[in-house]
Amino acid sequence: MFSSLSHLAWAEGNCPQGMYPVGGQGVMGCAPIPNYGGGGGGYQAPTYYTYAVVGAIASGSNGVVGHSFAKVFRGDLRAKAVKDCQEKGGTHCEVWFTYQETQCATVGQAKGTTKLYGQVTGRDHTFRKKFGRESVLSQCQRDGFRKDQCEVVYERCSSVM
Repeated sequence: MFSSLSHLAWAEGNCPQGMYPVGGQGVMGCAPIPNYGGGGGGYQAPTYYTYAVVGAIASGSNGVVGHSFAKVFRGDLRAKAVKDCQEKGGTHCEVWFTYQETQCATVGQAKGTTKLYGQVTGRDHTFRKKFGRESVLSQCQRDGFRKDQCEVVYERCSSVM
């Protein structure tokens, strides 16, 4: 009473025929299987690209913040953020955090100090932006700084490309 299902073809990892899954940590895409279909001439599988990181924040030991953002991938955003930090006078600049598609990044700082606060939130909605802003300002105040000493120094949201 068992019937054979060998005539059914299932795509690997929810990718189209001739493709295999790539990526990880929540960002997935599909890539062509090399020499799929016997090589030359026939079907050429389309190339898919995924963009995990759309923004990067770098900070210097002297409290300078550098950033980079791209709607379309243009090289290493982490390196661009470090360069931006250095060009603004940052010393010992390093990547602090990155953010992905549909996320907002907010950086707060205690005025006149090197103390920085960062927050990454979800989709680009007024609520998320407001939450990121309130979060970094309250972190600053919890560290003993007055409300007027805490400020937002960077804020950016990305959307689905």
